[in-house]
Amino acid sequence: MKKIFLVLSAPQMFNFMRGQGARLRQLGYEATVVSSESDLLDSQAREDGVSRSTIPIVRNISIVRDFDTLVALCRLLARDKPDAILLSGPKAIFLGGIAAWFLGINRRILVYHGMRQEAMQGLARFLMDACDRVSFATADRVLTVSPSLRRLIVSHGLVPSHKVTVTGNGTANGIDCSWFSTTPDVRAAADALRSQLGIPPKAPVLGFVGRITEDKGIEYLLDVIDAVRLEFPDVVLLAVGPDEIKTAALKNRWLSACDNAKVIWVGGVSDVRAYLHLMYVHVFPSLREGFGLAIAEAAAMQVPSVGFRVTGVVDAISNGETGALVQLGDSQAMAKQVLYYLRDPVKRAAHGVRGRARVLKLFSPETTWVAYSAALTVD
Repeated sequence: MKKIFLVLSAPQMFNFMRGQGARLRQLGYEATVVSSESDLLDSQAREDGVSRSTIPIVRNISIVRDFDTLVALCRLLARDKPDAILLSGPKAIFLGGIAAWFLGINRRILVYHGMRQEAMQGLARFLMDACDRVSFATADRVLTVSPSLRRLIVSHGLVPSHKVTVTGNGTANGIDCSWFSTTPDVRAAADALRSQLGIPPKAPVLGFVGRITEDKGIEYLLDVIDAVRLEFPDVVLLAVGPDEIKTAALKNRWLSACDNAKVIWVGGVSDVRAYLHLMYVHVFPSLREGFGLAIAEAAAMQVPSVGFRVTGVVDAISNGETGALVQLGDSQAMAKQVLYYLRDPVKRAAHGVRGRARVLKLFSPETTWVAYSAALTVD
């Protein structure tokens, strides 16, 4: 059986690869996941039937530690000699790509989750573009997680178009609608959660799922809540995700909103289904995305989303059918669309039903896997 290494920038990225162990075995590959130390990843790898190898990979740029990671990757690849390598995440695609190219790994596949420098300018943008050019050059095939992301990197001249394929219709691993479903257990958990969080029975709930950080448009999210509360004073924002805010002013504004009950922030959770079920509308003002996975998960739970018309989000929302897209930075237009859904529960429910149908049609794991199998099998 041939060997393939799945090199991940961070252990939690394996959530984007779950289930691929069995699929890879069908193609004749024995998989090993390579990432930093993580007890959770160790157990997930065992469940998925893949082997595990630990190499420290730091998130931030560190010349010394990154060089150590590159050397460790070269040693691992030289020792085990995999037939193919699949790289996911910024550090993995850069360092792993160089190591795999240098050692002549037969099949080198890069999964590109998003263009972090999309909103950057000057030297920072130049350096990030240069790193991506190197990464793309070392790969045999580049897979992007959305059509708009593919268009973006090709239009910026970072990679030739013939080298880039979308993972099906988008997403890194598809959406499992048998899991993201409003089962009786999920409804019961949501009822208990509403009581536990102290949300009044008739209070409308808006939601946000994602990292609490500047790139996710948290400042705009708070603007939307302020505008919506002028008409619906009892509205609650249920926020799910870790705090990664860097600027002091935004941090203070966010914590103040949490303190005065405008926002109920629960941090990161392992199962978002009950939280999504409580939401009337998923408000997602991200400034850039690779795809917008939280939007698709909300849609699978029949919750419409409102987002900015940016890369990735335009693929996750079908405007006027499963949610609404507004101009980047226009929080008033976003609030207007949220109010539209709050005023019209019939339209809100209809868009929720269409959203789930769209996810079932376009974003099944099986559809997504076609791109991976093609990248591994087509010369």
